[in-house]
Amino acid sequence: ARRLLERGLARAPEHLPSLDLLGCGCFSLRDYAASEQSNRRALARDPDRPFAWNGLALALARQGRLDEARTAVERALALAPRWFEPYHDFAVVLAEAGRKDEACAMLDRGCAALPARGGEFARAATAIKARP
Repeated sequence: ARRLLERGLARAPEHLPSLDLLGCGCFSLRDYAASEQSNRRALARDPDRPFAWNGLALALARQGRLDEARTAVERALALAPRWFEPYHDFAVVLAEAGRKDEACAMLDRGCAALPARGGEFARAATAIKARP
């Protein structure tokens, strides 16, 4: 799939859905630098793309660049404040980095923005608090 996306982007280098998919695919393959690059390419084309900001945040976080990642996730949330994934996914990477209090605060923000999904946020917070 990655090769197909790269071939397609060679023909249409600014195709945003392909850049989104490539960023997501590279992230899944744990190629965080390539995911970062793909998301940055998408943002160069459309700086108001929340999916790319969230993808960039996760790629940066996995590379240990949490401060930069926080800036990126905040931009994603500014653009799409009622989107579940940035709150949840960034909380997970914060928890994995040992920053449980910040992770729970992010989940609390998500719950405030999306009260209908409060149960999901509460379960995630319980799981984070139970981590060693």
